[in-house]
This record gives sequence, C-alpha cells and structure tokens, in this order.
Amino acid sequence: MKHLSKLCFLGLFLFIAVQASAQNKVITGRVTNKTDGSALVGVTVVASTNAGTGTVTDADGKYRLSVGADVTSLIFSYTGFAKQQINIAGKSQIDVSLEASISELTEVVVIGYGTQRVKDATGSVASLGNKDFNKGVISTPEQLLQGRIAGVQVTPSNGEPGGSSTINIRGSSSIRSGNDPLYVIDGVPIQGGGTSNSGPTTGSLGSSSARNPLEFINPADIENISVLKDASASAIYGSRGANGVILITTKKGARGQGIQFTSNTTVGSVAKKYNLLTASQFLTAVAATGADANAVNQKANTDWQKQIFRTAVSQNTGLAFGGAKDGFTYRSSFSYDDENGTVKNSGLKRLTGRINASQSFLDDKLKFDLTFLASNIKNTYAPIADNSGYQGSLIGATIGANPTYPIYNPDGTYYFDGSNRNPVAMLNLIDDKDNINRYLGNLGASLKITNNLTYRATFGNDYGMSKRTTYYDPKLAGYTDADNVRGLTLSQISGNGRGQIQNVKQTSQITEHTLTYDLKFRDFSTLTVLAGYSYQVSNTYNWNQVGWNTTTANTLVKSIDAFKNHLPIYGDTTRSQLQSYYSRINYSYKDRYLVTATVRRDGSSKFGANNKYATFPALAVKWKIMNESFAPKNIFEDFSLRINYGKTGNQELPPYASLEITQYNLDGSKSRITNANPNLKWETVTQTGAGIDFALIGGQLTGTLDYFNKSTKDLLFLQDYAQPAANTHRWVNLPGNIVNKGFELGLNLAAVRHKIFSWDIAYNMTILSNKVENFGNSTVNTGAINGQGLSGAYGQVIINNYPLYTFKLPQYAGLDANGFAIYPNGIDIGTLQGSALPKFTTSLTNNFTYGRFNASVFINAATGFYVYNNTANAYFYRGNLVTGHNVTPEVAASSENVLNSGQLSTRFLEKGDFVRLSNVTFGYTFDLIKPRAIKTLRLSVSGQNLALITNYSGLDPEINTNKALNNVPSRGIDYASYPKARTFTFSLNAGF
Repeated sequence: MKHLSKLCFLGLFLFIAVQASAQNKVITGRVTNKTDGSALVGVTVVASTNAGTGTVTDADGKYRLSVGADVTSLIFSYTGFAKQQINIAGKSQIDVSLEASISELTEVVVIGYGTQRVKDATGSVASLGNKDFNKGVISTPEQLLQGRIAGVQVTPSNGEPGGSSTINIRGSSSIRSGNDPLYVIDGVPIQGGGTSNSGPTTGSLGSSSARNPLEFINPADIENISVLKDASASAIYGSRGANGVILITTKKGARGQGIQFTSNTTVGSVAKKYNLLTASQFLTAVAATGADANAVNQKANTDWQKQIFRTAVSQNTGLAFGGAKDGFTYRSSFSYDDENGTVKNSGLKRLTGRINASQSFLDDKLKFDLTFLASNIKNTYAPIADNSGYQGSLIGATIGANPTYPIYNPDGTYYFDGSNRNPVAMLNLIDDKDNINRYLGNLGASLKITNNLTYRATFGNDYGMSKRTTYYDPKLAGYTDADNVRGLTLSQISGNGRGQIQNVKQTSQITEHTLTYDLKFRDFSTLTVLAGYSYQVSNTYNWNQVGWNTTTANTLVKSIDAFKNHLPIYGDTTRSQLQSYYSRINYSYKDRYLVTATVRRDGSSKFGANNKYATFPALAVKWKIMNESFAPKNIFEDFSLRINYGKTGNQELPPYASLEITQYNLDGSKSRITNANPNLKWETVTQTGAGIDFALIGGQLTGTLDYFNKSTKDLLFLQDYAQPAANTHRWVNLPGNIVNKGFELGLNLAAVRHKIFSWDIAYNMTILSNKVENFGNSTVNTGAINGQGLSGAYGQVIINNYPLYTFKLPQYAGLDANGFAIYPNGIDIGTLQGSALPKFTTSLTNNFTYGRFNASVFINAATGFYVYNNTANAYFYRGNLVTGHNVTPEVAASSENVLNSGQLSTRFLEKGDFVRLSNVTFGYTFDLIKPRAIKTLRLSVSGQNLALITNYSGLDPEINTNKALNNVPSRGIDYASYPKARTFTFSLNAGF
C-alpha cells in the first residue's frame, strides 16, 4: 500500500508537469542594433502579461524564454533604444532589431576577457566606435582616438607617415620604464616596441624616431577601441596594466553584411614652413652684420624648403565582405595604402589582409573563433634624425642652407661649399628603406559546460620580421666622421660610401584558459565569476651587417656585398616569460549595487630571483541611484556613483635586467653592460578614484565626472655608478613616488533631434597634476639638446617636488646694450622652470545631419605646458649669418651681437598652449530608390590640421622629438622634426 501511494503521487506529479509543459512554450531569438546589426548585450525581455517572467540577452545578443499560454507578446527594452512589443502568436523564434534613441548608456565596452554595458561598468572605461573616430588620413589606430577621450593624451613624435606617438593615460607614471599603455588586439597582447628599427646605429648620423608599433593594423578594420583607465578596470591585466590598457576590437561578420568597398584619396602639404630669408634678404642681412656679403654669395636663388617638401598625394583602397548563416559568421578584408610624406622620398606602403570567423555547434554550446591578420609594410625614410650633430639631418641642413647656393655645379654634380651638407644631395644619395612582415592570429574555443558555466581556451601568436637597408653614396659630401661600432672604426662615408642592414625578428605566443560562471536571479540580480590562467613567451632576435668602401668608385650601391670592407655580423637575442593567474567577480544586486573585485598574480622572468612574482588586487563599487524608489526620475534618466581602488604593475624593462650582462665587442674586448640585482622588483602603481555617471533631459545629456589619484613606487631605473666602480650600471628600484591626480569630464549632448536635422555635441576635458614625491636629493637628467657648441647639454631634470620633465635652464633676461645675452644667475646656473606635461587638455566635437547630408567639426586644445625650441637654439641666432647660414627675418633684424653664442637657456623655452581645428568632415549618403548591384553609396571630404592658434614660434607645439639621455625619456623638445601636414581626403564608400 505504501509503494502504491508513492506511485500514485509520482503519476500525479508527472501529469501536472506534462500539462504545465504543454501550456508553456519556449521563445528563442537574437536582439541586434538596427543601425549596424551588432549584438546587444543585456536587453531585457519580459512577457507582456507577467512581469515576473523575463530574461536578458547574452554576449551574442541571444535569449531563451519560457512563457505561459496566456502570453501574447514580448516586450524588449534597452536603455538608449526604443522599446518594442512583438506579438508571439504562432512563433517560436523572434529576432528583433532595436533602434537607438538618444542615450548612449547602452554602449558595450570591452573590459578584458569579456564585455559590459557602459551603464554597468564600475571602473573608468571609455569606448569609441566607428562614428566617434577621427576622420581623414589615418595611418595608425591611435590617431582614431587622439583628443577624443578624457584622460588620454596622444602626442605625435613628428609628422612622418607611420611615425610613433607618445600615449599617456592619466599622466606619465614612470622615470625609466615604459609609459605606453598595453595594447590588446582581439585578445592578443602585442609587443609594445614593434618590429621596426630606429635607423643607422653609427653615432654621427643620429637615429630616427621609432616606428609606430600599431602601423601594421588597417584602421578601417577597427570596430571599437576601449580604454581601461583606472586600476580597477586594468588590474585584470596585472603587470601590464600600470599605464592603462587599450583594447582594439576588429569588425566581425553579421547577417546581410555583403560587400563593402572604400576608396580614399588624400592631398597633403606642410602645414607650416620655416620663415627664412630669401636670397636678396639674406645678402642684405649679412651685410648688416658688417661681414662681406660677397664672400658668401654664390649668386643663386634657391628655396631649399621647396626642394625637399612636396604636395603629397596618397591613396587608400579597401575591400571587405562578410555575412552570417547557420551559426557561421565571417568577415574578410583587404586593403592597400600608398601614403606619401610631405618630405620627398618618404612614405609608407601597406598591404593588409584579415579574416575574422566563428562557427557554433551543438545548439551554440560549442564555438570556435579565429582572427588572423597578415600585413606587409614598406617604409621609405628621408634622412631625418632626432639627435644628429650640428650639421643636422635633412631638416637642419635645409634650415641653415645658404639661399644663394646652387643645387648643382655646372658639371651636374652636387654643389658643396666644403663644410655644409647639400639637402638635395642628402635626399637623392641616401637610400633608406625597410620591409616589415607582421602576422597576428588568435584561435579560440569556448564550451558551455552548463547553462551557467563556460570554458574558453585561446592561443595567440604574434610574429614580426623586419629588414631595414640603408645605403650611402660615396659622392655624399660633408660626411667625414669615422664612426665606431662595438670597438671597430669605420671609414668616413664621403668618398667611401657605406651600407647597413638591420634585421629584427620578434615572436610572442600566449596561451590562456578561462572559466566563466554566470548566474541570473529572479530579482534581476546577476553574478559573474571569471578565473583564468595565462602564459606568454616572447623572443627577439636582431642581427646587423655593415659594409664600407664601394667596389665601384663614386657609385651608390644597394647591396651589402658590393663593399670591400665588412664588419662581422653582430646582434643580440633576448627571451622573456610571463605567467599569470587571475580572477574577477562581478555582482549586481537588483541592478542597484554593483561590485567588481579583481586579483591577478604575475610572475616575470625579468625580475630578480627574490621578487619574480607579485599580486595585484582591485575593487570597484557602483551605486545606481536611479533604480532606488526615492530617485528623482523626473530629472535624471541615470545617476550613478562609482568608487575604485587597485594596484597594477610595470615590467617594461629589458628581459635580463636583473642579471649580469657582458657584451663581446667586435675587436675582441668585453664590456660589462649591467650588474646583477637579485632584489629587483616590480614597479607598482596604486590608484584610487571616484566617479559620477549621469543622464538628463530624457537622456539628451549624458556625462561622466571622474577624480583619480595614481601613485607609482619602486621606480625602475638603470643606475649609473661613478668610476672607479667595477660595474657602471645596475637596474634598481629608486625610492620615491610619481603622483598623477586630477579630474576628467566627458559630456554628450543631443542638442537637436528632428526628422530632418540633428545636432550632437561631445565635449571632454582633463585637469592633471603631476609631481615627483619622496625622491630625496636624487636628480635624474634628461632632454639632450643638440647644436654647435652644445655637446653634452641637457635641459630637463627629474627632481623631488616637481613634475616629470621639468626644464632646468639658465635664466635669460634679454640682450645688453652691446647685443650680448644677459644671464642674471650666470650662464652655468640652471633654474627650475615649467614642465612639458600639459595641465589641461580638452576637445569639442559637433556632429550635424541634415537629411542625407552630415558634417562634423572637431577642435582640441592643451594648456599649461612648455616646449623647448631646440631648432631655434641650434640654428636661429644672428652670428650664423656671418658663416653663411640662413636665419629668420626676426633674428636678422634683432640687435643681437654676431659674437653672441646660442647657449642653452630660457631664451628658447616657450609656452606650448594651443587650440587646433583638427578635423572638418562633410558627407552625403545617397538615397538609392531601387538598389540592385549597389545597396549603399556615400561620398565625403574631410580636412585635417586645418588651423592652429598658438604663440609658439616653432612649427607646432604638439611635438615630441626623442631627446632621451641615457635612455631616460624626455618630453616637449622640438628639434628639426618632420613637419606636420595639412591634408584633405576625398572618400567613397559603397556597399554591394
């Protein structure tokens, strides 16, 4: 009887369950953005007649919901998008495209090992999509975001195509270690230094600026750039997140994507040239000094700047196609760039191919994805160097060239006065090129073990190979230095010629495993737990060949074998490893209180045996006040408070920094490079902050306000030890702190919303204070200054209680009655001046649409910083006229005595404040009434660097020539740099 009752009860239970199941039905589908077809994450899907029945979409925009028989429709809602209610009668799958409304709070940002809605981000994360990117001629990805994000400063080293930029997120935080952020491309951290070479390694020729480590990426392939600014956001990357993280996500395939074709033609010219004397003005100015003008008059009339600059025409062509079907998504793209520089014989050619693909199996439980990029870059370099001697590289030689000198002698050879280099000869008799191949791939697989638990494994590979060849014609005059390379002396270039090949091979492999547990509660609370392991190994190989004395007299040869003399092949090999364990917990209680806790433990082979591992924790909390019952919903659409704390590390130093390193020279001798330090440890950044996110006027005005305080300790530094110490260098951790603190404000306003006309405004600003604290009496010198008589000069110091890159210079107080400089404190006594770091940066963007027309105007500005005009210091003083060198009209007309020397002083220190009209774009999208072969068509024109307002006397204050001293970085020094261009780009975009 007992068993019979159990069976009856079981039968009744099954009958009820079956009846309930028969009355319920399961609805599945995917929710996307109507504008671009991208997945929307976190869309709320609820039954119309039962608010308690609901779910949210996952990372792919998918949802699954069981509803009762009485439910007739589903409601899809997402902040910032128009709500939709859809009838479900007779349907089991419903795909929905939501149309964006005003608010941007629903943007999805990549946060490292995942994605998150902006409104759910507890840390300081900024995201830019395609509509926000800078337009025009874009060589490298960081140009897309220059000036667009509060707290992110992008300073180009010069105007060269593919040139490097200095990127600081919330200030500069390190003395000697790297200050650049970590770049992660589709989940793969890349080598920050890139695979390019810095040009000739022989001292008198100087070295050129390093190439941009991101130049192998086609900017048109980028879908989104997310910037992790505070420690709570970047701590998931631990040792590599000290300077912030820039996550680059490339475009993926989507249903109906089809074929896209783009073509851009750019015309550019130098935005500003040096204002130099003409031939007649020059002779008058020489005579005014009392010198014999006939002695320097060769009776020509040469505009040397016209000889080296040009109107450059560049072309970019791209083709992409993609789609999605039956769980398979794909997108392939190909592009070719031919970007010519405004200096003759300079430019880059880039060919890229990319494929992004994914395939789902087992009802989306198993998914494989692949991203792969192949690129070939060919750079052509003009002979422009950062640190050449007083004769100068190309720009310096051009500035000082006598305008009465001819280009050629009567016999067709290049004119040479016996000491000064001929700029046209430099352009035509030096052949400097490189060839870079880069391959970046990432293969991933994810398995949904249960509805809540997902395992993911990824393998990333970064391979780069570059070869730079530099050949000097023996007919080059004025190259008379006998350079030394690792103990062996080379003959001068003039009369002998020289060739050099620099090879670099870099490889990096990373393997990562993660487990992610997602849990959604009935009260709409959520819990996400991430645990992961990562292992990365990086190898660098470089080897060099040098030859001199050509086998064929007076001939430019482009083969290293065509020289009589050769150095033995020499180079270096390095290897580093990084092993990491990490975890992150995201908890949201009823979408009101959000907590993110992160911890990462890193072990690096670069540090001493006693300190290879370090732990980096972070915590962030957010309170969504608008989800409280007492919230003023009639005023705010969103109002949230955030606080955060975290630690990150910096390991950007040479791979064997903690070990004793000896270099074997080519003459058989040995040189001790560094001494061992088994106690060398991580440089650590501790950051605290607080922020407010808000939306007003029905979401028309959205914004963020952040305060941050970032302090770096255990500063990594290559310490010099005075002779007769046995070892002159050792990597150490200096005492002291580098503190960056300030405020960031970002605002977005939908000023006008109308069917025909709309006007959107975006504004951001950053107030930054930088100071070195607890540094004791230590002083670190940097900022090498070049010019005749300036050997060994430097202009910047790192010193306690002052900002990084503070200028220390003798005080200049004008000219006395005899035209000599007055130095009240003495010519050898330097006084502390301002810093090269801006205290305030800001930008303003206005976007307009009128029917099918659109326009955009972008302005950016910076104040509170100084620039040292090393160009003026080296070339612009009146005594140069006597020796037959050109100057500006202002110098020629001055009362300066021709015997007054161009000494390092505040005479050449200037405020760098500027306002720039960076970009203006106009476009028209055609209304194709019966689209057949062509589905979409758009034409646009954009201008870049259109206007500059500044009191700086040089070409451009937003410049950063590499003037490092003993490898200590400098900032804010302008020395005969490659000038920036003003460009106009004409674009065609078509979809098929």
